[in-house]
Amino acid sequence: MSYIISHRGNGGRYKENTKDAILDVLTYDYVDGVEIDVHMTQDKKFVVHHNGLILCENKSVQLIRKIKYKHLRKCQKIDLLEDILKRVKTDKIIILDLKVYNENRKEWRKLIPLLKKYPNTYYLVSFSYSFITSFKKKYPTYKMGYFKGYFMNLDNLFLYNT
Repeated sequence: MSYIISHRGNGGRYKENTKDAILDVLTYDYVDGVEIDVHMTQDKKFVVHHNGLILCENKSVQLIRKIKYKHLRKCQKIDLLEDILKRVKTDKIIILDLKVYNENRKEWRKLIPLLKKYPNTYYLVSFSYSFITSFKKKYPTYKMGYFKGYFMNLDNLFLYNT
């Protein structure tokens, strides 16, 4: 069976990985689901954004995982995952690309109660094989996958261990 999955929502009409882009693409009959990039902020909020880096008001580049959500909102308009999930009313596939780093792996368990609040068809994926396999052991009822890529795998990449 094949599926048509939108990457980061309808980026042709809206800024990708935003509430508008995601909700819009899920209205298309021929689309079976959407992939969303999810990061965790320093204060343990789940946000939707592709890149782990963000340009802030003082032209500094910040790591999303190293700043609090309140400060992040001053840098750019970034949606909370929960604000999107509470508006999703579909049986389509929601692929959550979890941007997990070594220092916050244990904190990702807080995602499960959030997903239970808004039941949908979730697939949880990551570029970290060690994370996704351990997460699957803890939460076996969720469908999970591993993205394999040349530079993107995070288990041993020095940049992501800072």
